[in-house]
Amino acid sequence: MLNAFAPPFKVVAIYFIMAFCYLFALIFLFSYANDDFYSYSFKAFLHCFFAGFSLNIIIGSLYQLSSVIYEKAFIGIKGVFMIALATNISLACMIYAFITLNYELLKVCVILVVLCVFYFIILFKLSFFDFKNIAKSALFLGVLFLALGLICAVFLVFIINGSIALEYELFLNLHIYFMLGFVLFICIGAASVLLPMFALTHKHKNYLLWLSFISYFFAFFNKFIAVFSFLAFVLWCLYILYLRTRKAKDYWNLNIVFASVGAILASYEFVLNDFAMTLRLLIFSCILPFIIAHVYKILPFLIWYHFISKLIGKCKVPLLSDMVLGKVAYFTMFINIALVFSLYFKPLVYLYIALLIGLFINVINFFTYIRRFK
Repeated sequence: MLNAFAPPFKVVAIYFIMAFCYLFALIFLFSYANDDFYSYSFKAFLHCFFAGFSLNIIIGSLYQLSSVIYEKAFIGIKGVFMIALATNISLACMIYAFITLNYELLKVCVILVVLCVFYFIILFKLSFFDFKNIAKSALFLGVLFLALGLICAVFLVFIINGSIALEYELFLNLHIYFMLGFVLFICIGAASVLLPMFALTHKHKNYLLWLSFISYFFAFFNKFIAVFSFLAFVLWCLYILYLRTRKAKDYWNLNIVFASVGAILASYEFVLNDFAMTLRLLIFSCILPFIIAHVYKILPFLIWYHFISKLIGKCKVPLLSDMVLGKVAYFTMFINIALVFSLYFKPLVYLYIALLIGLFINVINFFTYIRRFK
């Protein structure tokens, strides 16, 4: 199935490489993590992580995962490499425009980013139209929320630029609502397939997952329902880990537990109306460890499948677990935990750098297997 429908590895790789570049660039914006929620420097920090890192990871993953879940191929992937480059060059300039308060450059860059990402959105919508299960429904509506969030971003930049006179706060709230919905729905769609598969769970129920999915639509009317929706998803993740066949604790399931606790902490700060701390916790204690956990699973598998599996029977090939440097993975997780503690006092950039070093050592190690078995 993977061979029949999935795109070439280079399509996924270009987005992952771009994502890791933004994760590195976040070092220079890290001090803004403790800045005013409404400042443009803080917005630069947020967009570097959410639009630069998270969006690239999600799009790269969707090119691979959607083809498998829907059992169909994308209708075409021509120009994906150039679109990825154009998206990220425009995005880098957009972040620079936030920092320098260059509103004209910001407007141009936002429009370019939106046009480039809409290439993927249109490609996805034309390729897949299916709502037979929670995974397909969540992925499809998640991409729809991405489109709506981007449209709100265009309105926002025209309001900031003074080109149109509309209520800024309204479109800001809509932009946040749709983009967080996009992240949640993609997590629901992907996790509904990946978590039971990695945890080797059987006969699990998806009631909490459906509750999380459906309740988020009502968060449009009340922000606290969004907290309930995210917590329902967290409880489902913990439920799947509780049912797992292999009870051993490893860098994957420990990072999932860490991310779940981080989501609870972020929800608590949200209830207290500390939105800056909510976002800091959402980034460093929830989304980042959740993505890192799956990078340790997905990236080695893709490299193993595309470059190593064909050599089975011809030479000794590594197991997926052999491709992960376990001690480095645990080191990265413990540094991440220390980093989260520092957010409550003074965010320590050297902890973030140590985290990146640990993560990049493993990622670079994964890519060395391409050369070893080429």
